[in-house]
Amino acid sequence: MYAEQTARLLTAFPHLYRGRHLPLTENLMSWGFQCGDGWFALLYQVSQQLTDYASSHPAVHEVIAVQVKEKFGTLRFYVRGADAHIQALIDAVEAESAQICERDGTPGRLRVRQAILKHSVTPADGSWAIMTRCRAKGLRRWQCQREGVRYPFGPTHLNIKNLCALIAQLEYEVSLAQALDRYGMRYDGTPHRGVDDAWNLAGLVLQLF
Repeated sequence: MYAEQTARLLTAFPHLYRGRHLPLTENLMSWGFQCGDGWFALLYQVSQQLTDYASSHPAVHEVIAVQVKEKFGTLRFYVRGADAHIQALIDAVEAESAQICERDGTPGRLRVRQAILKHSVTPADGSWAIMTRCRAKGLRRWQCQREGVRYPFGPTHLNIKNLCALIAQLEYEVSLAQALDRYGMRYDGTPHRGVDDAWNLAGLVLQLF
């Protein structure tokens, strides 16, 4: 998201996004809003809803945004200190984001085209914002079938971030950046870029085993 829109959100809702001043081991908002400007209105809407609700409900007054990003073609809004109502508000706006282009905010839908998962905008525009929606497992199977190769993965997998949290006896899952930091490592590359995430996870596995 561009700096101007980011500043508007941070200025309007400083308490919700106060985590941006914390180290990456505690909060990922220092990375900003990791999505396009097309979802600005959605973010402003849910930020206002969360702030209004928290201000009148002392039990969740300290709710804090931990990370805001695009994942699988829809908005992901992670918080700490939420109750069921706050989570319902977040679920609703995440679902709504599936119908709105992340790039320019126009109505759109999620679809597959030319072996790339994309989020389309209005038919009159005809342009594309490259966004995934299909579950990763289903995408991998589909790609293997398309290329005529055997699916290389088993029915289960090991979540390295969860493993790090268990080893550290934490009550919550850590991010990849937080896990690396615990072992004196820094992320090498661009966060959420598949090949870079894989490279850093591999280095983390070597530290664990």
